[in-house]
Amino acid sequence: MKSSREVVVGDGRAGCAFALRGFHRAPVFAVTVMATLALGIGTTTAVFSVVDRILFRALPYADDSRLVSVGLVQSLERQEFTLGGFYYEWHDQQKPLPR
Repeated sequence: MKSSREVVVGDGRAGCAFALRGFHRAPVFAVTVMATLALGIGTTTAVFSVVDRILFRALPYADDSRLVSVGLVQSLERQEFTLGGFYYEWHDQQKPLPR
């Protein structure tokens, strides 16, 4: 009696052999499948590397706990970033923060 590992490995080999025979019969399909997989894996890797750098890693500042975000708060919608006119108004009215 075969162990479950031997059955899985044997079934995996049979499946790979079947897939390779099918790719040999239809080479255009095989190239399309490989190109699609390569594009999907490459895109996923690129997106993860950007998201990892932006969201998951610490900010590259010495005292990042002192960083603040300045924006407007409206009744229903919060704006994270300001428009140019508001920036200049705030710049004219600013007071330095104490150290």
